[in-house]
Amino acid sequence: MKTYPKAVLDMLESGIIRRAHLLSFELDTPFYFTDVGFDIENQGKNYRSSGEFIGLDSLSRHAEMRVGEVTFSFAMSNAAITATILGTDVYKRRVSIHRAYLSESNEILHLESVWRGSVTGRSDNDKDATIQLKAASRWAEFERANAWRTTPKSHHRRYPDDDAFKHAAKAAETIYWAGKAGAN
Repeated sequence: MKTYPKAVLDMLESGIIRRAHLLSFELDTPFYFTDVGFDIENQGKNYRSSGEFIGLDSLSRHAEMRVGEVTFSFAMSNAAITATILGTDVYKRRVSIHRAYLSESNEILHLESVWRGSVTGRSDNDKDATIQLKAASRWAEFERANAWRTTPKSHHRRYPDDDAFKHAAKAAETIYWAGKAGAN
């Protein structure tokens, strides 16, 4: 169950909700963006309201575990962002989205984690002058097809000195406790 401070509960009851999403991209050069029309400072990080961050997919919560893949879009107008995303290793870097409830003076009243994941892909579109980062939650690994075949030869490619399959045929044999089956 979620617990909120009284100021946030009062805001929710009034129906006038001031909130912002804070997005963190932990790349070689970290990027911090917000989806509101002004910059927000939190824990020493400046979340920028910028035209370079175009948007993200819609987020939804479900009771069951699902792969949450999210696409983030950026404009190519900022050379630093373009160089970092397209010119460095971005795979498996952390991405997080937090929801901040704001006061009338735009101070953060409460911060909650909405989504966390790792970068799984990137692409660019010269026609629209955009870059996309795809990120997936940790549950993506469970639904992904395993590319590692389990044969002695494929195992030796990764672990040359390991003979894990040497006694694999013995695993299929039935071993009876106290002698042979049906002997009593």
